[in-house]
Amino acid sequence: MRQLAAIMFSDMTGYTALMQQNEQSAKDKRRRLKEVLETYVAAYNGKILQYYGDGALSMFNSAIDGVNCAVEIQQTLQQEPKVEVRIGIHTGDISIEDETIYGDGVNLASRIESLAVPGSVFISEKVFDEIRNQENITAREMGYFELKNVIKPVRIFAIDNKGLVVPARDELKGKTKLPTNRLAVLPFVNMSADPENEYFSDGITEELLNAFTKVDGLQITSRTSAFAFKGKNTDIREIGIQLNVDRILEGSVRKAGNRVRITAQLINTADGYHIWSENFDRDLTDIFEVQDEISSIIVNKCRI
Repeated sequence: MRQLAAIMFSDMTGYTALMQQNEQSAKDKRRRLKEVLETYVAAYNGKILQYYGDGALSMFNSAIDGVNCAVEIQQTLQQEPKVEVRIGIHTGDISIEDETIYGDGVNLASRIESLAVPGSVFISEKVFDEIRNQENITAREMGYFELKNVIKPVRIFAIDNKGLVVPARDELKGKTKLPTNRLAVLPFVNMSADPENEYFSDGITEELLNAFTKVDGLQITSRTSAFAFKGKNTDIREIGIQLNVDRILEGSVRKAGNRVRITAQLINTADGYHIWSENFDRDLTDIFEVQDEISSIIVNKCRI
């Protein structure tokens, strides 16, 4: 039987180590996890399909029910006696045979759960699209992640309700392949009073995009994606998450008479700190020549 469902993986962390230290405590915590799971999964019209060691696989007909259930589970298990659990949720097409569940959606939900941290609920973008307008559920974007055996990067969100853990992105470094050698060139800002200078600043950006695409081993965000941030004062770290890049090049253009000053800066999106910054002062005898020259210099600087 095939159907569309919300799949929830829940997994107790540190169980094996606790068994070695205190077997009775480990068994008590696993029993408490099972009781809490059975209580809330049933309350939200879900079904536990199977237990596996120190975790469980559940399904819901509604992503909203699945997320609300996960929130209640975590809020309950954060109270004493505390049980450290990771939860991951995804919606997808699944197959069920003899109480066993199959499908890409199951695999992805499992990967999302493994990315989570104790006390957190991680969800896929598909789940977020279904719960984003729910007043009682809040979520924070964690960004794109490349998960094992998953072809395309997956956009992940962490539920941010009271009592739940929401980690910083860099806390997840050891769990997945983070984007490397990915660059976004943001539209250079026109700092001059003359609106006509906008064409020159956009031209610099275009030249840089074209030049960077020729650098081997470097992935460049598309013009459309980068220009979506034009005129916006979005935090660089947030842009890095949305565009799934680890470096951002931004800059400004200031024109006075026949002189132009171009400022460029390369920024690390993980922490928002500058890697490199430089000013370029030129005479505007030939606009296109200046654009070519400056873009070439900047690309070579960044290549280093």
